[in-house]
Amino acid sequence: MVESQLMGIKKMIEAESVQKGSLSRSDIESLCILSAISGHGSSTAELPTRLGLSPSLVAVVVEAIGPLIATGHIELGNDRITVTTAGTDWLNARLPASSDRIRR
Repeated sequence: MVESQLMGIKKMIEAESVQKGSLSRSDIESLCILSAISGHGSSTAELPTRLGLSPSLVAVVVEAIGPLIATGHIELGNDRITVTTAGTDWLNARLPASSDRIRR
Protein backbone atom coordinates (compact mmCIF):
# COMPACT_ATOMS: atom_id res chain seq x y z
CA MET A 1 0.00 0.00 0.00
CA VAL A 2 2.77 2.44 0.88
CA GLU A 3 4.50 1.70 -2.42
CA SER A 4 1.33 2.52 -4.37
CA GLN A 5 0.96 5.78 -2.45
CA LEU A 6 4.58 6.65 -3.17
CA MET A 7 4.06 5.88 -6.87
CA GLY A 8 1.06 8.20 -6.83
CA ILE A 9 3.18 10.90 -5.26
CA LYS A 10 5.89 10.31 -7.88
CA LYS A 11 3.30 10.84 -10.63
CA MET A 12 2.22 13.99 -8.84
CA ILE A 13 5.81 15.26 -8.85
CA GLU A 14 6.11 14.54 -12.56
CA ALA A 15 2.84 16.37 -13.21
CA GLU A 16 4.08 19.31 -11.16
CA SER A 17 7.16 19.61 -13.36
CA VAL A 18 4.92 19.85 -16.43
CA GLN A 19 2.26 22.04 -14.87
CA LYS A 20 3.16 24.43 -12.07
CA GLY A 21 0.81 23.77 -9.20
CA SER A 22 0.44 24.85 -5.64
CA LEU A 23 2.58 22.11 -4.08
CA SER A 24 6.04 23.12 -2.99
CA ARG A 25 9.00 20.76 -2.73
CA SER A 26 8.51 20.80 1.02
CA ASP A 27 4.86 19.77 0.58
CA ILE A 28 5.89 16.87 -1.66
CA GLU A 29 8.54 15.70 0.81
CA SER A 30 6.01 15.91 3.63
CA LEU A 31 3.46 13.93 1.60
CA CYS A 32 6.05 11.20 1.00
CA ILE A 33 7.06 10.99 4.65
CA LEU A 34 3.49 10.98 5.99
CA SER A 35 2.46 8.32 3.47
CA ALA A 36 5.46 6.15 4.37
CA ILE A 37 4.68 6.33 8.10
CA SER A 38 1.14 5.02 7.49
CA GLY A 39 -1.69 4.71 9.95
CA HIS A 40 0.10 2.17 12.13
CA GLY A 41 3.20 4.26 12.63
CA SER A 42 6.79 3.39 11.95
CA SER A 43 9.94 2.90 13.92
CA THR A 44 12.71 5.34 13.16
CA ALA A 45 14.82 2.39 11.97
CA GLU A 46 12.32 1.26 9.33
CA LEU A 47 11.30 4.68 7.96
CA PRO A 48 14.29 5.12 5.60
CA THR A 49 13.52 1.75 3.98
CA ARG A 50 9.85 2.66 3.63
CA LEU A 51 10.98 5.80 1.81
CA GLY A 52 13.18 3.75 -0.51
CA LEU A 53 16.38 4.94 1.13
CA SER A 54 19.30 3.12 2.68
CA PRO A 55 18.71 1.93 6.26
CA SER A 56 21.98 3.67 7.17
CA LEU A 57 20.22 7.04 6.72
CA VAL A 58 18.21 6.83 9.96
CA ALA A 59 19.85 9.93 11.45
CA VAL A 60 19.24 11.95 8.28
CA VAL A 61 15.58 10.89 8.12
CA VAL A 62 15.05 11.68 11.81
CA GLU A 63 16.48 15.13 11.14
CA ALA A 64 14.22 15.53 8.10
CA ILE A 65 11.06 14.83 10.11
CA GLY A 66 11.85 17.65 12.55
CA PRO A 67 9.66 20.20 10.75
CA LEU A 68 6.73 17.74 10.71
CA ILE A 69 7.11 17.27 14.46
CA ALA A 70 7.26 21.05 14.93
CA THR A 71 4.04 21.57 12.95
CA GLY A 72 2.27 18.82 14.87
CA HIS A 73 1.80 16.55 11.85
CA ILE A 74 3.71 13.67 13.44
CA GLU A 75 4.81 12.62 16.90
CA LEU A 76 8.00 10.83 17.91
CA GLY A 77 8.02 8.85 21.12
CA ASN A 78 9.84 5.72 22.24
CA ASP A 79 11.57 5.44 18.85
CA ARG A 80 8.13 5.27 17.16
CA ILE A 81 6.79 7.82 14.68
CA THR A 82 3.04 8.27 14.33
CA VAL A 83 0.94 10.58 12.21
CA THR A 84 -1.29 12.87 14.27
CA THR A 85 -4.87 13.80 13.47
CA ALA A 86 -3.59 17.12 12.14
CA GLY A 87 -1.13 15.27 9.92
CA THR A 88 -3.83 12.95 8.59
CA ASP A 89 -6.09 15.91 7.87
CA TRP A 90 -3.27 17.75 6.08
CA LEU A 91 -2.40 14.65 4.03
CA ASN A 92 -6.01 13.96 3.06
CA ALA A 93 -6.58 17.59 2.10
CA ARG A 94 -3.65 17.57 -0.32
CA LEU A 95 -3.85 14.13 -1.92
CA PRO A 96 -7.27 14.53 -3.60
CA ALA A 97 -6.30 17.93 -5.01
CA SER A 98 -3.03 16.49 -6.27
CA SER A 99 -4.80 13.55 -7.88
CA ASP A 100 -7.13 15.93 -9.71
CA ARG A 101 -4.14 17.75 -11.20
CA ILE A 102 -2.60 14.47 -12.36
CA ARG A 103 -5.75 13.30 -14.18
CA ARG A 104 -6.14 16.54 -16.18
